[in-house]
Amino acid sequence: MIYGRFGYGISVSHEHREIDLRHTAFAHSPALRGQMHFVSKDDAQKVFTPIHETACREYPAMISRNDVGWEAAITDPDGMLVSAPAQFFAYYEVDGHPTGYVMYRIRHNSVAGHDSNKVEVKELVANNDEATAALWRFCFDIDLASTLSAGHGASTDDGLSWMLSDPRRLKRSMYDGLWLRLIDVPTALAARTYSEEGSLAIHVEDSFCDWNTGVWRIDGGPDGATCTATSDTPDISMSAADLAAIYMGGTKPSEIARSGRVVENVSGALGRADWMFATARKPWNLVEF
Repeated sequence: MIYGRFGYGISVSHEHREIDLRHTAFAHSPALRGQMHFVSKDDAQKVFTPIHETACREYPAMISRNDVGWEAAITDPDGMLVSAPAQFFAYYEVDGHPTGYVMYRIRHNSVAGHDSNKVEVKELVANNDEATAALWRFCFDIDLASTLSAGHGASTDDGLSWMLSDPRRLKRSMYDGLWLRLIDVPTALAARTYSEEGSLAIHVEDSFCDWNTGVWRIDGGPDGATCTATSDTPDISMSAADLAAIYMGGTKPSEIARSGRVVENVSGALGRADWMFATARKPWNLVEF
């Protein structure tokens, strides 16, 4: 893979999901107190933007959108090029406050006179568990559809499989979503927060951007961090690509260490790295690279 050769690491993983809509009953779900509403293409950005901005603060790697980004998402130029079905826009609202939205299309098909239409979810963004459940329930209950598919437009840790009565019916396959390259390691490590207060010395090997090679000490926690060069013995050692893979919190350093790619030089350091780099939600974004 060419990306790894130049110091890129898989920082965000996406999932393709597909399910037969006859098997989407919920065994568990938050109480649904709100209502679903359709919104016109012209008004979708106004309603969806605050929801998306909240998601940007919750999910590592989520990229904010300007007007051009919203125009591309809503007008769907790629879909128009291949004559894809029109998109629909809907949102979930509780007490007058929108908390989640979905963009989807229905791909029509008929087999032996029977409808076998497919719901294709382009984006499903929710600001809380209730909105997540409500949006999926809405999509599952669309009339005259037999299957549903979703890709990088839905988060991978939304709890959907735990809601379903028969989670085995949900077919899931993982694929790479975002390859990340840290150009300036100390600046990047100082720019993020860490789940717990701690100190960690990391030896980074970077043959392509050699100014990153060295031992860097992170002193940080939930309120911020500093990162400086040090002559201390490193707690752990890894390549720039592996550092990029753990940077957003989607992969534990200890998981990569099982392959031999990350080395623990000081006993207990991998555990410390795991909890320092951990994030409350798995990284997710609505674009792919």
